[in-house]
Amino acid sequence: KWVAPGDLHVTLRFLGDVPAEDLDALAAAVGEAAAGREPFTIAPAAVKAVPSARSARMVWGVFADPDGAASALASAVSSAAAPWCRHDDPKPFRPHVTLVRARGRRPVPGDALAAANAQVKATAQPMSVAHVTLFSSTLTRQGAVYEEVARMPLGRA
Repeated sequence: KWVAPGDLHVTLRFLGDVPAEDLDALAAAVGEAAAGREPFTIAPAAVKAVPSARSARMVWGVFADPDGAASALASAVSSAAAPWCRHDDPKPFRPHVTLVRARGRRPVPGDALAAANAQVKATAQPMSVAHVTLFSSTLTRQGAVYEEVARMPLGRA
């Protein structure tokens, strides 16, 4: 199932359940982390089946992070949000957007990935990253429903 265009986002850190009364403090901590980072650009680099093309649960649009700005932002946000995290995420941050989710695992044809990657290579344009958004997500039968809780700009205004 394709992710709705309005739901596309790069997850810097998944937090799990956070009590509503903690959201203001969480947003303030993440906002401080965001303020300490300057805006930057990322560019689409590839389309990847995850965990593998033979047995995919998702298809990602992967971004290049040549100077590490996205990874540094993810690390700063993760550190700022640590008091509210209910679990560790042992996987290293990889800047990506989930394009497709599958119930169960499914093969993704290699020629489809090759065509998608050729299109990315031919048309990819850098994108500006100027803010961090804190989302609340509610799982429904139709998928996750995202609601913006707070938006914090990068850099000091």
